[in-house]
Amino acid sequence: MKTVQDGKFDHSQFMLPLGYTGEVEPVTVDKPWGEEIWFIVTEFFTFKHLVLDSGKEFSLQTHRVKNEAWVVLQGTLRLLVGPSPDELTELTLTPDSQAFHISHGSAHRAKAIGHEPVIIAEVSTSQLDDVIRHEDHWGRGTLT
Repeated sequence: MKTVQDGKFDHSQFMLPLGYTGEVEPVTVDKPWGEEIWFIVTEFFTFKHLVLDSGKEFSLQTHRVKNEAWVVLQGTLRLLVGPSPDELTELTLTPDSQAFHISHGSAHRAKAIGHEPVIIAEVSTSQLDDVIRHEDHWGRGTLT
């Protein structure tokens, strides 16, 4: 499946989670680091694309309840992840990497490295506001 044309990612070519039969009307949510494109939001799970602009990074954060699974669709991602904000391991994820699970309580931060945005397909549990920010370049606080 070719998803990049003229340097633009074609979000219409995403794959739905196995067995999902509901309607999909994507909603774009602007973020200071790029954008989220929400495809499915239910009481049990969400499916979205995280578009992380080149050189930008997410907050260093944890979640009390939310669990996430990520697959990098485009670009190169530096992921810092560990049991606490003081104990982080650095990983590099690309479209050739396997899916990565971020369990609740794990500290994590991701940065788009390279010259193109990183696109992450994320399936998570439904707690969209479960964010504890330990560091944030944009002065945003904790949501939970």
